Amino acid sequence: MSFKSLLVPVQPASACNEALPHVVEFAQSLGADLTGVASLASIFIANPWIVSGDIVQQLTDDQEGELKAAEERFHIASRALNGHAHWRTRHDYPNMALNTEAAGADLILATMDKGPEASTIGLPTLVLEAGLPVIVLPPKAAPIRTDNILIAWRNTADARRAVTAAMPLLEKAKRVIALQIAGPADMDEARAGLEALQARLKRHGVALETEIVSKKSIVDADVLLDVARVRAIDMIVLGGYGHARAREWVLGGMTQDLLAATTVPLFMVH
Repeated sequence: MSFKSLLVPVQPASACNEALPHVVEFAQSLGADLTGVASLASIFIANPWIVSGDIVQQLTDDQEGELKAAEERFHIASRALNGHAHWRTRHDYPNMALNTEAAGADLILATMDKGPEASTIGLPTLVLEAGLPVIVLPPKAAPIRTDNILIAWRNTADARRAVTAAMPLLEKAKRVIALQIAGPADMDEARAGLEALQARLKRHGVALETEIVSKKSIVDADVLLDVARVRAIDMIVLGGYGHARAREWVLGGMTQDLLAATTVPLFMVH
């Protein structure tokens, strides 16, 4: 089991521009192909009768220029991959374009960007709808390392699925820690779940360390990020807990807190 096909959105004016060299390096370390995707939704003119054809054409040309510039950035950054770098351009909402291209990938890497839906990846939606693991890269670009991995554990379907998806990285890591935050009444159950996880990973050659932190008033995400800082963690593995409400995908509180504050990549699965 390994990751052989990576997918990265390369949006115009994106934080991915700084992260792209590190994504390429990560693909090389895995011996994987890397596909870059740029997409912008087609221009919508609310009142076409008051906008001249020249203006519409100029807007269209500007959009095409942005997509071409993104393609050029990708090709320059991915030269070292030789024939293992691929490019896709789509005229669609970025999340819909990635969902389509996900059919040919094992793993998505995406940066945290803010902007309109027509030109920016919505990370919560991506995690919940892509059907693939997503490595969310923090705002400050840095090499992507997987020597020291922290599993944000609780014995749920999402967490178990995340561990399964991350197995290729866990098997190669030098140190793997599973951390569960639990209340006093849940300690015995937490220990049992961690022991079962430890036994499972041992069969894969992973020497798992386990830790339980008593749940207090402090925010769970802060506990995870503090442990990540103290233990020099390279990546956090977690399930993307979420639900659908009023036709809008919403991630759970701790996951949202991590997305807002993390300084290390998050390996997320829903």
